[in-house]
Amino acid sequence: MSLLLLGAGLGADASAPPPSIVTNGTFDADTDWTLTNDFVISGGVLACSGAAGIKRCIQEGAGAPYAEGRTYRIEWDLVARIAGSVSVNIGTDVTGVSLGTTGGGQTFAGHYSHDVTIGVGALAGQYHKIQAGNVANLSVDNLVITDIT
Repeated sequence: MSLLLLGAGLGADASAPPPSIVTNGTFDADTDWTLTNDFVISGGVLACSGAAGIKRCIQEGAGAPYAEGRTYRIEWDLVARIAGSVSVNIGTDVTGVSLGTTGGGQTFAGHYSHDVTIGVGALAGQYHKIQAGNVANLSVDNLVITDIT
């Protein structure tokens, strides 16, 4: 008797989530991110505390192949917050032009998930950014962005 297996999914887990576009989204090391204005990576989180003004933490390039017409899921945790708000953006301009955001500045600790579709005619983005508002004092962890198209 012979057995013929036509390997649909052999060795692969069909239920496994797609890989994250983000490098070091668990903030295990002080690498892979351009930190500005009062951001630090320490103790496995991205922490922001400081003075007035908008703060940005940016990961440029890093294989962030955002493309028009594709939908991405942005998931992250706001693990602690004393003051201020925070959002996660993907886009084309590190100074603020965003193709998609997590739906505005979040102000409560918790897990956030938001789907963003890059509009047709929009420039393909090459960065993701965590932006904290004025006088923010908070911590972010577990940033995952996946192409769910």
